[in-house]
Amino acid sequence: MKATLFIMIACAVCLGAACTGPEGRAAATYDEALEKIEAGDLEDGVRLLQQVITEYPDTDAAMEARKEIEFSRGIAGAVENYPVASARDLMVRTARVLERLRHRRRLPAALDELVPGKLKSAPVDPWGEPLAYARSDNGRGYTLNCFGSDGMEGGVGAAGDMVIRNGEFVEGGW
Repeated sequence: MKATLFIMIACAVCLGAACTGPEGRAAATYDEALEKIEAGDLEDGVRLLQQVITEYPDTDAAMEARKEIEFSRGIAGAVENYPVASARDLMVRTARVLERLRHRRRLPAALDELVPGKLKSAPVDPWGEPLAYARSDNGRGYTLNCFGSDGMEGGVGAAGDMVIRNGEFVEGGW
């Protein structure tokens, strides 16, 4: 009986040590990092994941933290780039419609003519600005512009212009 009680106490002590040892501390920090990320605090969550990798490099939690950092940064990049990708998609979809009309020699005078029904408004970019459209003087070509996040001509990055002329990107279009 004493031997059984001793073994049970020894097992409990060993299990407790495992839970508070490097693997347990790494797992707890990893879980805390995931909670931060799920709550929307990506920066602090990634900082905690990096801490797991630095302080407990040989643990299972560190291996998972490496994967989670890569995934989280990828998601953050996608979220950051979403407006530009969405603007590009809008430009391509609008240009496809214009190309079909151009080949039939029926380009509209204004983009709002493309919108059916009572809505009658030109396509609007992710920053709330309508796409700029100009039909060439002979009516056989067109230029479609999105002026980026700043809504003004010129700029770089998200503020950079995207220009499609007669179905081809001539500027921007990343």
